[in-house]
Amino acid sequence: MSGPDEIERLARRVRDEPRSTVFVALAEALRRAGRHVEGLQVLREGFRHHPDHAPGRVVMARIHLDLGRRAVGMAVLEEVTRSDPANVAAGATLARLLVEEGRLTEAAALVDRLAGNGNTDGSVGEVIELLRVAHAAGPVRGPDPFDQPALADRMARRGHPRRALSVLRRVLAAHPDNLAIGTRVAELERTCAESPSPGRVAPVPRPRTAGPFARYVTALWERR
Repeated sequence: MSGPDEIERLARRVRDEPRSTVFVALAEALRRAGRHVEGLQVLREGFRHHPDHAPGRVVMARIHLDLGRRAVGMAVLEEVTRSDPANVAAGATLARLLVEEGRLTEAAALVDRLAGNGNTDGSVGEVIELLRVAHAAGPVRGPDPFDQPALADRMARRGHPRRALSVLRRVLAAHPDNLAIGTRVAELERTCAESPSPGRVAPVPRPRTAGPFARYVTALWERR
C-alpha cells in the first residue's frame, strides 16, 4: 500500500510538471491506497495532455476492476490491447480475467500474441500456467451462480479471503477433480492460516447495491 509521503511526493511532481507522465505513478499510488476516486481524477487530468497513454489506461482499468466495474475495466483493457498489442500489462491482465470467465480461447489468443513477442515470464508466464491448469481441469458449471472462481477472486482481492475460501470449498465439494479450484483453495487456506483470526465483529449491514451485479451481491449477503 502506498504511503502518504509517496503520494505527496508524486502529487508535488505532477503540480510542478503538469505535462509529464508522472500522473500515472500518482494514480497507481492512490489506487494502492484505496483512494480510487482521486486516482480517476488524476488520470482524467493527465489524459488532457496524453489522451492515448497506454500505462495510464491500464491503471484506469485496474481502478474500475477494484471498484467492481469488471465490464468497464475489461473494455478499457481491450481498447489498450487493440492499439498496443505488445502491451504486457494490459494483455496479461485481460487474459487473466478471460480465464476467470472461462473464455479460454480468447485468453489463449492474447497469450500467444504476447509470447510471440518473447514475453513468457512474469505475468504472462502466470497466465500461461493458469491456462494450462484450466484446460486440464475443464469448466466448472453448476446451478448456483455464486459458486464461481471469479466471484471468490473478487472477494479475496477486496480483503475477504475467508469468505472467498468458503465459496471455493463449496465449488470443490461439487467438483473434487478440478485441479484449478483445488490449487486456489490450498492458496487461500495458507493465506488464512498466516493471517490473525478475526475477533468478534459488528454485524455487516445489508449492502446497498445498484447495477447488473446488485442481485448477486444481495443474495450473497443473505447467504453469509
